[in-house]
Amino acid sequence: MQSRMLTLGSSGTSGSADVSPKGDPAGFLAFRDRLRKHAMHLAATLALLGALVRGVPALLSSDELRLATMSQLVMGVAMIVFLILCVRSFIAARRALESES
Repeated sequence: MQSRMLTLGSSGTSGSADVSPKGDPAGFLAFRDRLRKHAMHLAATLALLGALVRGVPALLSSDELRLATMSQLVMGVAMIVFLILCVRSFIAARRALESES
């Protein structure tokens, strides 16, 4: 899902979306069990940065609502939703870990 979101920013200008994991640095780390936690934190950090870099300037833009502005708003909202899901996943993982001990 993260790689789809990372390529959404470029698909608004080029007209094509690439869904391969090559643009997702966290995706390669997640294949190793010991690095999965770090990969998830990296993905959450990228979602936060994506929301700040794409969503906030689009909201503050005083221009008329064009396709590029709309694409940035969609990107920002998608990143915020993904970030919320990451935080919920972190909380669930922590609770599961505490219930095992």
